[in-house]
Amino acid sequence: MAARYLCANTHPDHDTIAKFRRENRALFESCFCTVLNLARELGLVRLGAVAIDGTRLAANASGQKFRTRDQLEQERQAVERLVQELLARAEAADQVDEDGAGTQLPPELADAETRRQKIKEAMAGIKERQREQKEKEAKRGRKSDAKEIKVNLSDLDAARLPPQGKQTVIGYNAQMAVEVEGAGLIVGATVSNQTNDHELLGPVLEQIPPRIGQPQEVIADSGYENGQAVVELENQSLIKIYYPPRRIHNRSASAATRLSKRDKLRAQVRCLMQQRIDSERGQQLLQLRKIWPKVALPPLEGC
Repeated sequence: MAARYLCANTHPDHDTIAKFRRENRALFESCFCTVLNLARELGLVRLGAVAIDGTRLAANASGQKFRTRDQLEQERQAVERLVQELLARAEAADQVDEDGAGTQLPPELADAETRRQKIKEAMAGIKERQREQKEKEAKRGRKSDAKEIKVNLSDLDAARLPPQGKQTVIGYNAQMAVEVEGAGLIVGATVSNQTNDHELLGPVLEQIPPRIGQPQEVIADSGYENGQAVVELENQSLIKIYYPPRRIHNRSASAATRLSKRDKLRAQVRCLMQQRIDSERGQQLLQLRKIWPKVALPPLEGC
């Protein structure tokens, strides 16, 4: 706000900033790694343990703009009829226009064409999400039981996220990884439209630049509970994961014997997580996650 005030409210718009970011992605990544490497050399980054957390970011989109594939198809057909009607009107106007002043198409046609293109992109987006969902469920060895996919016509990538508190957010799920034993610097971040966090532990850890090293421990909250993901991550990267497991109702011995292989794995990992959180190191990491320590910096010469 201070910069906008000093510049008489002259500032680049969102599209300009987004275009600059896309065209200079490699430069941004290089600068990010350079800053982290410098911080590590100064002793500000100790990439031993990192904390993972996320937040909701609202998009410039309305909750009334969500459509299913069937609804989009109905709208597409309605737009097609409107386009044909407007083209017919334009053709009729051309037949009686003598001086050429009325040969331009009516403005409604341009709006209809824009709407038709938007619907086409939205339908393609739904098809791609359905494909990804099927692949994900097939990898888990079970059929998809997810609700019908919807997209938002104002922002095709935005999602309706479950409320944190009282308000539902139309937007994105932003995640970050912070090293908790140094200056509390962000070492990795990502943004997705996943409606919950339990599949985002791996993706946010992948955003930590390999050049600054790999964490040995990760502390998260119960929203990231995912037994299968924990087993895969720890086997592949040797990272030790901590999070407080969710509470579940006690099951009888007979019910426990009927658990599926996937449920048994989840129960085993839940038991392991509880042991880790109850340990002295687990309690220490929980405290570090709540309040990231600050490193006392030496005074600059001449100051």
